[in-house]
Amino acid sequence: SKRNANKSKYVEAFMNIVAIVQARLNSSRLPHKVMKTMNGKSVIQILLSRLSRAVNLDEIIIATTDSTIDDDLVEHLDNLGFPSFRGSENDVLDRYYQAAKEARAELVVRVTGDCPLIDYAKTRDFKHLEKLFENLVKYWSIHHYDRYLLEGGRYD
Repeated sequence: SKRNANKSKYVEAFMNIVAIVQARLNSSRLPHKVMKTMNGKSVIQILLSRLSRAVNLDEIIIATTDSTIDDDLVEHLDNLGFPSFRGSENDVLDRYYQAAKEARAELVVRVTGDCPLIDYAKTRDFKHLEKLFENLVKYWSIHHYDRYLLEGGRYD
């Protein structure tokens, strides 16, 4: 589902900005971590609630695996009203690529699904994109641009 965005002048050039959140339940260190609850809400629910405040995003999609273990996650996302894309369990890059292709994304904001305290104020403004547009950068990770991400979350 498309969001109604009030894009800044720096992102008007892109017609479709999509946040793709990487999430799966089959983690070796902490299985089902995105479904763990904090104050009565799942980690993924908190992250999506915060990320939804980013006004420059046209769409938020959760990229998960086509493994049956992620069926519960997809059902949870459906109940929250967020679309999901299912792809390769072993090839995360292809999962991102296919999700972006299906969404017809012209700019992808990569978000990891286990960062519920993502600083949405930073994603909301996208002021750092001015440099991207000026220099026609093809890939740029904002965790290199702003070191605060080491404390609150990571997105590219």
